Amino acid sequence: ALKLTECPVRVRVDRLVRRGIYLPALAMLGGDDALAPLKSQVLLQYADSLISKMNFDAAAVQYCALLELRLGAKMSTRSEHDALMMIDEGLPIRRLLEQPGVRTGLQTYLEAVHEKKCASSEHTQLLIQSYAHPHDREDSAVASKHAQFLSHWIRDASPKDEWNERVDTVIEI
Repeated sequence: ALKLTECPVRVRVDRLVRRGIYLPALAMLGGDDALAPLKSQVLLQYADSLISKMNFDAAAVQYCALLELRLGAKMSTRSEHDALMMIDEGLPIRRLLEQPGVRTGLQTYLEAVHEKKCASSEHTQLLIQSYAHPHDREDSAVASKHAQFLSHWIRDASPKDEWNERVDTVIEI
């Protein structure tokens, strides 16, 4: 007699991830906060896989999802919280800096960091530098998009923000 038993979600997700099947694994995890640490690991592995395939823009989307998860997850225990926060915040930036040419993936991620209001002055400086990249100056549509984002972000920033003057200078460039 053949007896079928259902595997736990963690086991099914692990099997999918080992085979490189990330999207169904993420769908299986859904929005369950109890599985947030596992979901964060799958998102990170998926982004790393995309980076290895030189698909930086798609990896940036996964890093943005990871950022959203870190900021929005409600952990029931301290160990779950620690597991989710253990991921190095600078890792997405370091990986996205590997993108050759115009670093649109990096810009996407840094814009998300600013939109979530968790950007430091270093994030802002790096975003401005990515906007001022020589390739961007050739494309007026890209420059216009960057100027719109920066002006929106400046309006939301505090009046005492030391970066406002520097941002205005970069926009003029």
